[in-house]
Amino acid sequence: MMNMFFPRLLPHSLFFVASFVTFAFGAARLPNGEVQTLNDIAKTLGKTDWDFSGDADPCSRQLPWTDPSPPKGREYAISCNCSYEHSTVCHITSIILKSQDLQGTLPLELVNLTYLQEIDLTRNYLSGTIPPEWSSLPLLNITLFGNRLTGSIPKELGDITTLKSLDISFNNFSGPLPQELGSWVNIERIMLRSCNLVGRLPPNLGQMAKLETLDLSFNKLTGEIPSSFASLAKVDYIFLTGNLLTGPIPTWPKDVVDLSYNNLTIRDGGCQPLSGMNLFASSSKGNNLYYSLRINCGGTEFTVPGETNTSYDGDTDSAGPSSFYQSTTNWAFSSTGYFTDDDQTTDTLIVNNKTRLYMANPQLYMNARLSPISLTYFGFCLGNGNYSVNLHFAEIMFRNGRTHKSLGRRIFDIYIQGKLVKKDFNIMDEAGVFGDVVIKNFTAPVTNNTLEIRLYWAGKGTTGVPVKGIYGPLISAISVDPNFDPPPKPVSDTSTGRSGVHVGAVVGIMVGGVFIILLIFCILWKKGLLGQQKTLEDDLKGVDLQTGKFTFKQLRDATNNFNKANKIGEGGFGPVYKARLLKKHGNLMDLVDPRLESDFNKEEMIVAINVALLCCNVTSTARPTMSSVVSMLEGRAVVQELVSDPKAESIEIDAMRKHFQSSFGRGTGEKQIETGSTEGPWTASSASAHDLYPVNPNSNYWENRSERT
Repeated sequence: MMNMFFPRLLPHSLFFVASFVTFAFGAARLPNGEVQTLNDIAKTLGKTDWDFSGDADPCSRQLPWTDPSPPKGREYAISCNCSYEHSTVCHITSIILKSQDLQGTLPLELVNLTYLQEIDLTRNYLSGTIPPEWSSLPLLNITLFGNRLTGSIPKELGDITTLKSLDISFNNFSGPLPQELGSWVNIERIMLRSCNLVGRLPPNLGQMAKLETLDLSFNKLTGEIPSSFASLAKVDYIFLTGNLLTGPIPTWPKDVVDLSYNNLTIRDGGCQPLSGMNLFASSSKGNNLYYSLRINCGGTEFTVPGETNTSYDGDTDSAGPSSFYQSTTNWAFSSTGYFTDDDQTTDTLIVNNKTRLYMANPQLYMNARLSPISLTYFGFCLGNGNYSVNLHFAEIMFRNGRTHKSLGRRIFDIYIQGKLVKKDFNIMDEAGVFGDVVIKNFTAPVTNNTLEIRLYWAGKGTTGVPVKGIYGPLISAISVDPNFDPPPKPVSDTSTGRSGVHVGAVVGIMVGGVFIILLIFCILWKKGLLGQQKTLEDDLKGVDLQTGKFTFKQLRDATNNFNKANKIGEGGFGPVYKARLLKKHGNLMDLVDPRLESDFNKEEMIVAINVALLCCNVTSTARPTMSSVVSMLEGRAVVQELVSDPKAESIEIDAMRKHFQSSFGRGTGEKQIETGSTEGPWTASSASAHDLYPVNPNSNYWENRSERT
């Protein structure tokens, strides 16, 4: 009996034990309410491959709910936390649906998943607005990157105090950035790039103490940057690129700040980097003019073989997420953005080719510069005119053939001088095969001495094929040449290597400068402002004396070429000579100043002249004393007979004697006149104690004279 009972009991026992084990160790299930909510969400999103028939288990971590091995960038998964109620109940905590081409709208039903912490709907085709009701969820991450969302950003999102990351870039929102977002106390990452935002920057964004990345680039934000932004202590990157911001730049203590493509007021008015900032195209300035530009993008300096004057500048700066590099010549570049999904701490923005290339001048194409979003080359100080711009491309990161490396597509736009000249440019489509060179030629007008070449990734093409972090614009080389004949090169300063002005300009400047200097000197000289010393003639102009001037030739002739026979002594200024002022067969009256005309006594004048001749006698002993001179001039003494040098010509002596005898009569009666002079023999020595003229001790003439000299 017992033997028959146990065989019948054993299957039921085994079933009971199995059921108990299942309940104890694997019976955690998603509540039916959340399963239904997930079904509603799928309908709103347009998700059609979730199977809710039978005993659906979205938390199984298996298809169709989760792809255990998805391609990078196409992840989709439902994640649950099954630790509730002693690990018997699960709740959905994360929904990730990347690149699923979903064409619905954002589901309001999401609010019924009260344990949801993450929603990632990156790169779909979703439209509509962000439901404000999402603010009731304990979300940590919201990612809606690359959709067609519209409307304003709900201010209610500011109530999600748990939020750490928000990325809603590349959508078509409208309106300003809500002030309420400044209440996010735990936020670490804000990505609102290309969201069509307008208005001013909320000052309270500067109060986010945990913020590490702030990207508000490529919007239409206006006004000044709030000074509170300078207090974002932990921010690694700040991107305000491509807005309409104005006003001064606050004092930034940050290493990486991108303020390029704005209308900011820079302190030095230049485009140099300032404290780690990218200020490209925020201001401009010019220097000496250039008329060409050649850059080996991402490579070293290279001279084309056989063309000594065709040299490409090296461009090997490693750049970074927000960089502005200025060369030592006349160009610079700006790189904006970083690869957020390549799991690399440092982006590689110069790529190298590892295979052999067969095109002409392969050195120009072995390296290339890459940028995640925007790469701009800037030629400055160019002479105005039309230029031929050649952009050199070679796709060295993708391959041909039956390989996953051939599946990548690089698509970007080309702007020159701010004008779109090539839309959706694809290097591989233009080249046809790997390694072929594509050179795009454009004509660019330069009107303000600057040239801007911008390559911009507009979100098209692949981002994770063949690997992550290789999308965005890529360029190998740039060459720019004028479509006109440049002016002659300026004269170079060989000591410094700097260029100067043209030779003609130098000559003109020198001649003009010399003329102006001479003109100024002449004016100053005429006005007496150059401090020229007064001459004795100037001093005597203030004294009532009859003086005259004689040329050197006249003095030389009168002294017989300064003959020693005419030397009558030495003075403080050198030898003193007797000058024969009479011409042969001349008349004593010729010595009278013609300006006196007839306003004098002829007899007195003749006496004065003859006394002067006596004083000039070659023989010193024959010269009268001063007292005798005074007596003769006053008529108290007879004018002595002129005794000439025995060596003098007899004809001249006789002529002078006859003239003397016929011209003089006897003097009048004597009259004693006291003078201040001391009688005594006059000598030619300058050390004599006797003066030649009676000087009144009270006279101030010498004092006045000393003041004028």
